[in-house]
Amino acid sequence: MVPQKVGPATGIYVAGFPVGEIVVLSLTPYLLASLGSWRNVFHTYGILGLILTALWWTMTKEPVRSRNEATAHRSNLNTSLKEEFFSILKIKEIWILTGLCICAMGCYDTILTWLPRMLELRGIPLEIAGLMATLMPLGFLLAGPTIGTFSDRVGLRRPFLWILGLISGPAILVVAMSSDIALWAAIFLTGFCTTGSLTLILIIPTELPEAAHLVASSVGLISSLGNIGTFLLPIAVGYLKDTTGSFLPAMVMLAAIAEVTFILGILMRETGRKRS
Repeated sequence: MVPQKVGPATGIYVAGFPVGEIVVLSLTPYLLASLGSWRNVFHTYGILGLILTALWWTMTKEPVRSRNEATAHRSNLNTSLKEEFFSILKIKEIWILTGLCICAMGCYDTILTWLPRMLELRGIPLEIAGLMATLMPLGFLLAGPTIGTFSDRVGLRRPFLWILGLISGPAILVVAMSSDIALWAAIFLTGFCTTGSLTLILIIPTELPEAAHLVASSVGLISSLGNIGTFLLPIAVGYLKDTTGSFLPAMVMLAAIAEVTFILGILMRETGRKRS
């Protein structure tokens, strides 16, 4: 990957997530009707995954390393797994990025899970509620390339974390309380802002000097622990809905969690090329 284009490249990669969501949600009803069972649908998607994996395996190549990089790589191979793991844990920014991932992806996945039901309870027809819900992955789709490209052009990462964090909280509150045209815009902004941070979360480890030879391990740790939010927050929202009889307290909670990304962005070290 060309270092000067890490932002757009990462943004395009991240855009694959919502593309998958949109395509699968669109195709699954037709596949189920034509194949006759969920088992056959799962087999179809599994075969498609194997085909894509085979294409990736045969078409991609290892990056060309300079002599110094090759020497450093061989030296790193001699480092034990335990030493590598603990060296990652000592990097403060890895923990900040993990917190960002928990908040951002936890809010996005939780709202996307509950949004159709939330809208339906407001009297919005299920067909319209489903259409409105697709604005979240659409925001996700546009966020990756947009944030990646603009943060590269500006040469800074932190200001984008601040802006996305500041906007995401109010956008979630509008989703919780509005029922007019503002609701459509707020749903899109919620998808855009909560997931826009994900592109930066994946870019920043490539720019940390301490993690230069541990990028894959760092991203793996961040993305693994980052799913804690995706696992716990939908349960918390369901519990609050059952105990209060309303989604509003749960959405206020999610808005507050989304604002944590702003605080973590302040704590984050600047890694863009204009960091000096």
